[in-house]
Amino acid sequence: MPGGTLAGMTRPDDIDLSIDAIAAQIAAAEPSAVLRTWLRFTRQHVWTDRELWILYCEDGQPTPVLTQLADLPALPDDEGLAGLMDVCNHFVDMLGPGSFAFLLVRPGVAGLSSGDKRWATGIVAAAREAGIPIEPLHHTNELEVREFAPDELVGPS
Repeated sequence: MPGGTLAGMTRPDDIDLSIDAIAAQIAAAEPSAVLRTWLRFTRQHVWTDRELWILYCEDGQPTPVLTQLADLPALPDDEGLAGLMDVCNHFVDMLGPGSFAFLLVRPGVAGLSSGDKRWATGIVAAAREAGIPIEPLHHTNELEVREFAPDELVGPS
């Protein structure tokens, strides 16, 4: 029988599951258009305060419409999240249907804080409730720009 087995499943012999092959596939993966935009944008900035950046997208592609919310509190509240969705609805009214990408920025080098996760989960929940389509959420600090992983969006830590 051609092919091998892996946990009771058959696979063709031409699939290379070596660590080197998997690492090469990951390295070759293209970042999303939104991530590329955030990477270009963050090269030009130094963060001194917590901020939220909103990018309007058409068909999942970033547009030049970018808005900054400065002096973001450490934790979101329902009123602030509702206001954020009102801003998104305003863009939809002016520009037509689209989606929104969010970049949560914070000074420092520490990994995700519980506040960062609370902001991300709050944005996801508020967008879902308001019917606002969103792109994957991103976070940046002085070291990296990264997408929030799905398990980081499950709920507050």
